[in-house]
Amino acid sequence: MATERYPDTWEDEGLVSSLRSYAAVLLLLVLTVALASCAESENADDPGEASASTSDVSDDVSDDASADDGEPSELIIAAPRDLAPGQNDPYFTHPTLDVWESLVVTDEDWVPQPGLATSWDVSEDRLTWTFELREDVVFSDGTRFDADVVLANVERNMQISPASSPFYTFDTDHAYGDLDHVEVVDEFTVAFHHNTPEPSFPAMISNFYSAMYSPDSFDEDGHFAEFPIASGPFMVVSHEPDQELVLEANPEYHGDGPASDSVIVRTIPDPNTRVSALRAGEIHGVLDLGAIQPASARELVESGEFDESVSPIPITHYIWINAQKEPWDDPRMRHAISMAMDRQQIVDDIFFGYGIPAGSMLSIVSTEWHDSSIELEEDLDAARELVAEVVGDETIEARLLVPSFQLDRYPYQAHAEYVQARLQLIGIQAEIEVLDGATYNEATAAGEYDLSVSIRGLANSEPYLLMRDYLAADGGANQRLNIGFQSDEVDQIFADLREEWDHDERQRLYHRLQEIVAEELPMIPLFYEEGIVVHSSDVTGYEIQPTYWVSLSEAYLR
Repeated sequence: MATERYPDTWEDEGLVSSLRSYAAVLLLLVLTVALASCAESENADDPGEASASTSDVSDDVSDDASADDGEPSELIIAAPRDLAPGQNDPYFTHPTLDVWESLVVTDEDWVPQPGLATSWDVSEDRLTWTFELREDVVFSDGTRFDADVVLANVERNMQISPASSPFYTFDTDHAYGDLDHVEVVDEFTVAFHHNTPEPSFPAMISNFYSAMYSPDSFDEDGHFAEFPIASGPFMVVSHEPDQELVLEANPEYHGDGPASDSVIVRTIPDPNTRVSALRAGEIHGVLDLGAIQPASARELVESGEFDESVSPIPITHYIWINAQKEPWDDPRMRHAISMAMDRQQIVDDIFFGYGIPAGSMLSIVSTEWHDSSIELEEDLDAARELVAEVVGDETIEARLLVPSFQLDRYPYQAHAEYVQARLQLIGIQAEIEVLDGATYNEATAAGEYDLSVSIRGLANSEPYLLMRDYLAADGGANQRLNIGFQSDEVDQIFADLREEWDHDERQRLYHRLQEIVAEELPMIPLFYEEGIVVHSSDVTGYEIQPTYWVSLSEAYLR
């Protein structure tokens, strides 16, 4: 499904201004939307949903009552995928929906902070982490949150692990480490006893991995019996998979109630349809990864009828490389690909400035561990020389894969065509193939590809899992994507991180990992995403957070 690339614009720096023109960018958008409309959207790790049209969306909702007039207030929003995967998902809903809460959360710098746990400390032998819990929390069914609930949730998680999710797979080894057992110390104190020390345990369980529910939520197999019974500002009252989710204010919520009495979340996979629904007043806003294409966001905001909220989020866009194949197993080829990419041009001309050129593989939002000193330069002449050193005058052919589910979110057709054009300048002829999620996963797992463009994010505030997944010899993504990376030094660093308690030394180890990636380039980071949400100017409090979640409980229609 590859389309003809733009042969001039990306081959001559003197012509960059033509791509920056509004007409050229609209052409990119049209191409992207057209492909997204025809592509399937399925992926075992991050699925898209069935297509929707404006006829699936209710009539104009602009006359809804505001949160100030004493009448019930309703907010209607849309996402590219179903944010409530349902009963067999370990979480049931995405955290942006404010249905459940975690023991540990992260702040805007991705540093662990108290959530349902008020504090924690570690024993002298460093084998036991003890958490003090809030005493004022009640679930939506009126039952109390306490240490017994934490124990029941951990036992349930161990029962279902590993549990796949379109968000992040729940694996107790990843979440809890070398856990021996959990002890209820008293009504509001719980202790996690480990067989070996876990220096970063609070960070490990932050966000997804310490979500808490009433034990009555689960059936005998550990799945949700119906809707989740939780303690967040909202509760689920109805759900039509891949169509619509309805939330209502939780009357038992321990904090200030949400600004809207109810929220309807519609699944609209097609980006063009989401924009049409916004323009028609059929929805008040959009949310989730790739909620709106960058060109559409700019156009809507410039109309004066819509506002945007933008924030760096923990998503990095990469080029994956199958280094199990020649010539990609040679680091010089990987460096050549990296040097062929003008990262600032990708951000400016394809993503309309919504992004930050990447150096390190680790997202810039991970301020505690990100190494900002790493830079990846653009140098076409040096790239050509490296390719010539490896293959001489031979023209290299490459299969460049694009997962179709990303087309529902991002201008990835134009993005892939940019990569294709730049590779041609250094003697690599790349053929773009757009594959549905299942076929994409099969192709990458079988090593039947050369290059791919896609994304990866952080599940929690500890980068260990992300980095180990791609860099350790037995890392899941390393094997699944045929990255083929092996380094005794890297494997030793991961072993050291399991035992190191000193913050500065842990930071040094993480920085060294990022340096090794920049030296070897087992994957090529392109840019750090800036998340965008757009909403009607009549909506207040609708802000995107560094987690990429929206402040849904604070949003309301004026």
